[in-house]
Amino acid sequence: QFLDELKNYIELKSPFVFEVDDFSGDSVIESIGDDESGSGGDNGYMVEEYVRSVVQNNVLGVPTTEIFCPFSEQERMDILPEVSLKGIASQIANGKIKNIVVLCGAGISTNAGLLDFRSKGGIYNDPNIAAKFPHLNPQELFSVDTFTREPAVFTKILKELRLPVIRGTYQPTLCHHFIKLLDDKGILQRDYTQNIDGFERVVGIPTEKLIEAHGSLQEISCFTCHMSASSDQYWKDVESDVVPCCSQC
Repeated sequence: QFLDELKNYIELKSPFVFEVDDFSGDSVIESIGDDESGSGGDNGYMVEEYVRSVVQNNVLGVPTTEIFCPFSEQERMDILPEVSLKGIASQIANGKIKNIVVLCGAGISTNAGLLDFRSKGGIYNDPNIAAKFPHLNPQELFSVDTFTREPAVFTKILKELRLPVIRGTYQPTLCHHFIKLLDDKGILQRDYTQNIDGFERVVGIPTEKLIEAHGSLQEISCFTCHMSASSDQYWKDVESDVVPCCSQC
């Protein structure tokens, strides 16, 4: 779905897909796999290979030069004279930018108090969390292996790190409300989020415009038979230290 939509935007000559002249530059790949940004780490190589395959195999069905350079420098300047938050805000306010796609991750929720994973103060590096689950490598906390091998431990992890989100301990940030404002103004086309906290739902972003790439804490289904389950009952079980089980299988 994302590739189809990306192709549509490219065909509409959007200048904001990629703004590099040559994909061979290692700096582009390094920025994708930058561990300190919270979006790289062990997945950096996989992302690099995926992006390379999209370009080299012409998955989008358009010339590479059109992907990266759909506009001349002057045309880009006419659309976005100043590449900054101020410049973008000005063009939105002036009605020059009317179709916006948001791609967001952990950074928009950390100001709410939620921990990300890979930063210095994140879940993978928090000594308090490590002390509570000493037999686990921090990167195994939310792994499918931990889920299947030690469901009781996984339930405790959810209670410690995710239940407070469900119970409203944390609230959406200004950034979440800004994305909702874009929708209220009729210029939000799609919101792609890596986050599972559900803050986009809390502020009222329509589900038809929301793509939750990693799922959501608000939707529960069985790992084996995939039957949907009540999220309310699931989190009640987690709160009571009961391992949630599927009623179907």
